[in-house]
Amino acid sequence: TFYETIKRNTWMTNDTKKVALAKAQLMSEFIAYPLEILNKTYLNFSHSHVSYNLI
Repeated sequence: TFYETIKRNTWMTNDTKKVALAKAQLMSEFIAYPLEILNKTYLNFSHSHVSYNLI
């Protein structure tokens, strides 16, 4: 796992490893795409400044 990779790391100090492990605990998975992409209202508003031509 990512945690084990940090723990086995040889070039980081123990203090740096502790900080890296703490940061890793705050990370969350973000796979594929954000849920907002399924919300047409959000997409229309967030991209209202974009103009495009389909011709």
